[in-house]
Amino acid sequence: LFNFLQENRISLDLSSRIQSVVLAQYESKRRATRIHEPHVSLLKFLPRSLKEQMHVQMYQPVIVKHPFLNALDSYHEWTLTKICDMAMSQQSLGSAEELFAWGKEAEHMYFVASGCLLYFE
Repeated sequence: LFNFLQENRISLDLSSRIQSVVLAQYESKRRATRIHEPHVSLLKFLPRSLKEQMHVQMYQPVIVKHPFLNALDSYHEWTLTKICDMAMSQQSLGSAEELFAWGKEAEHMYFVASGCLLYFE
């Protein structure tokens, strides 16, 4: 990496930032990460009803922290169940990985289940 940056005349400041991000991501990937549903092949054999129940238990505690979804849970539980089952998924990010970029139109809604995000321009 150092040779690549040097050969391509990348400034010292930018090189330092690039190396910091790459090393942080590498370290993050090296550590154990969460296991997500698509990586558990046996879950493909679950009946639809059990998978739906599992999704509700996975996602409902996180999404009801949003006031609208909390109200939806109180007044229209079936709809929240469908959201948990059909619209939710998990994503893990390592240190310094980008979830979205400043100025880019939002395509998804995110809930932080653990850890924290830093926002900057």
